[in-house]
Amino acid sequence: MKSTRTVIIILSEANIKLAQSISDKIIGSEIHSMNMKSDQINSTFSSLSKHLRSLQKEKCHIIAICSIGIIIRSLDSNFLPKKDGYPIVALSPDGKYAIPLLESHSGGNKLALELANIVNCKAVITTLSDAKLEIALDDPPKGYILNPKCNYKGFISRLLKEGSVNKLPRLSWLRKSKIELSDKSELKIESSIYVESFNKDTTLLYHPQKLVIGVGSISGARTNVLYKFIMQILQDNNLSIHSISAIATIDIKRNEIAIKQLGKKLKKPILYYSSTELESVSHQLLSPSEYVYDTVGSHGVAEPAALLAAGEGSKIIVAKQKISEATCSIVCSRRIKDFSLIEEGVLSIIGLGPGDENWRTHEVENIIKKSTHLVGFSGYLNQIRKTKNKKFFPYEIGQEEDRAKKAMELASQGKSVALVCSGDPGIYAMGSVVFELIDKGGKKYKDININITPSISAFQAASARVGAPFGNDFCIISLSNLLTPEEVIMNRLYSALTADFVIGIYNPSSRKRKKFFLVALEKIKKNRSGDTPIVIARDIGRKKEKIRCIKLRDIDPNEIDMFTMLIIGSRSTKEYEAADLSKRVYTPRGYNLDS
Repeated sequence: MKSTRTVIIILSEANIKLAQSISDKIIGSEIHSMNMKSDQINSTFSSLSKHLRSLQKEKCHIIAICSIGIIIRSLDSNFLPKKDGYPIVALSPDGKYAIPLLESHSGGNKLALELANIVNCKAVITTLSDAKLEIALDDPPKGYILNPKCNYKGFISRLLKEGSVNKLPRLSWLRKSKIELSDKSELKIESSIYVESFNKDTTLLYHPQKLVIGVGSISGARTNVLYKFIMQILQDNNLSIHSISAIATIDIKRNEIAIKQLGKKLKKPILYYSSTELESVSHQLLSPSEYVYDTVGSHGVAEPAALLAAGEGSKIIVAKQKISEATCSIVCSRRIKDFSLIEEGVLSIIGLGPGDENWRTHEVENIIKKSTHLVGFSGYLNQIRKTKNKKFFPYEIGQEEDRAKKAMELASQGKSVALVCSGDPGIYAMGSVVFELIDKGGKKYKDININITPSISAFQAASARVGAPFGNDFCIISLSNLLTPEEVIMNRLYSALTADFVIGIYNPSSRKRKKFFLVALEKIKKNRSGDTPIVIARDIGRKKEKIRCIKLRDIDPNEIDMFTMLIIGSRSTKEYEAADLSKRVYTPRGYNLDS
């Protein structure tokens, strides 16, 4: 389960330093600015109104360093329903006051108080219950859930008038409030892991998240069977679903769909333990099994997994239950544990595009923001070094397998990883390396959640610069002989030439491959007219970008290197001179067009 993303918005360069001091203290936070660029800034925007709405949809906590009026005008009544939105806190530009504006009892007040500690400002809390009782009963601390059946509005209305209850649990966060105890009051505040009968109008019932569900299953267990099994056990033991904090199992079940789906349905993290770890608490088991030991190397799965997750001092309250497809045990922890940062690893294979930041997709930008670990060729990582609170793992050319394995290793440890490529990650890039390693690596990495995000490739960018040379059938070929034998490359090139494809050539030449490029060029000249349009695109999308449209007969091999994208026209490819005297190259689609 990932931690909430916090975005700090600034509208003036004068507030960069203040924003940075906050960002340094809030893990994973980002600084967004309006029409400003700086090494400290993670993202820029042009419309505050649109950006605020976008961040709310992305479920971000927002700190806006500006006046309240600017935020109110920008929102323009576009508020999400109460409890559906996310906090917005205004921090005065002088850093003196932090004022929760929206969702005060859904994190807004807490965020303002956190800012008070970070920048030594005053948190201006305006909600009535906080002001009078010094507590927000509808916003309990992490690890406590207010039963949704409670009539909170009716209860708090009476409590604010009377100021007392006749029952108050011995919980520090409640005892610190100004709520008084009185035998005359009809109001009660209770805390329980069980399903309780209570008067919804006069009682607030909190469920401490102390229960860990330990599960084991056969391979291929059915999702609906496992879910019904767990729900029945909770019902039979009168345990509240709101008190569940996590699910735990053995690590060989990382790829078990039914267990993963159980976590998603319950919206709880899944913790995995090795057989050695499970065996370390075998002396605490109520239902040890020699059969399980012979099968997986530990005397149980459900009970020990739950015990390990619940921690020291925990107690088995439901001994191992068994059906044909699964086992379950429930353990109650001694104290509430924070599992909020436990997350299933994800590996996003992304492409930055050919160079120009404007060609980078929004999806790629969002993945870079959300990822905590960035792996890739050092040159690519240098393009995104300005992103803060990230761990970078740079590699050099020739270390493709090493960087793929590192990315998968980090993802298997529960990290949010981006494997950074240039152009499109699925074209002559790291996408195929990762999938081949997984295919050959057995079960080791097959459970990793992998996403591959397409981007603009170099051949698309080069084409767009000159027109539409790939307007009809085309093929893409790499002349790099590092991984493909030269004979295979030449056969493919010859086939593409004789079939009259427009050809996009990656990695056409390098210092070590000059001779091979000359051989390939000779093959091209034998199968294409000297008048064939050629596009030489070097450093496409970068500062030193250079693009030339020439005839095949005029090509100079010395200007072709590994940074060049070469486009060879087909027999039908055309070119003409535009009004600005630049060349336009296109390959007709085949329509019978009138002039």
